Amino acid sequence: MKNYILLITMIALYASCQFNTPEEKKSKKTNDYQEGVAKEVLQTSSYTYILLDIDGQETWIAGTKMNASVGVKYYYIQNMVMENFQSKELNRFFDSIIFAQQISTNPDSFVTQAGNQAGNQAENKAEYKADLTTAKQDIKIVHEKGITSIADIYSNKDKYAGTVLTVKGVITKYNPEIMKKNWIHLQDGTEKEGYFDLVITTLVNAKLGDTITMSGKIILDKDFGYGYKYDVLLEDAVKK
Repeated sequence: MKNYILLITMIALYASCQFNTPEEKKSKKTNDYQEGVAKEVLQTSSYTYILLDIDGQETWIAGTKMNASVGVKYYYIQNMVMENFQSKELNRFFDSIIFAQQISTNPDSFVTQAGNQAGNQAENKAEYKADLTTAKQDIKIVHEKGITSIADIYSNKDKYAGTVLTVKGVITKYNPEIMKKNWIHLQDGTEKEGYFDLVITTLVNAKLGDTITMSGKIILDKDFGYGYKYDVLLEDAVKK
């Protein structure tokens, strides 16, 4: 009798394990992504705006510039939501827009928070690579006393790290209201070993082509993630 009871118990335990195993083996995504079909696509110099149909609800998302088409299903991981957001380049207000951490036609390309960076990491980086390139322009700026040239900054960046400098140049690229700051690419006609462009973060409003004088703190090796890494940055600059 004891052997019979033991046999029944073992069978019950085995059956329980068999039923639980598939559930335990289910992989759980550490990043929750959303999906929708593109109804409208707007392109700017640095960003792509996509109007998605998500279960019958229209939602605007935006991410680093990419190829996108109407009718295609896109997956995205949300970064932050902005209310009453203005895109000056589009000359348009959005009641609400989601700035996506990642956008893809293939959710398997997403890198999980658990560190599963193998597999499609190269594909993911290629799709969501920050566009930091700027073309050198024919600019000549007279550097008055107290103005530091871009060539001088790059030549002596370790010396200038953490100090406040004043620069003067022409705005060759302008991205407003990103991470609550305006982003300026400045050139003054000087160059050091291929470095001729200085990136500035500021709350000052400006426009492409302006000649501007600004003061801010020099920061080295600033990495914001998603490909936005700068060897030299003039941070929290104010207009002079």
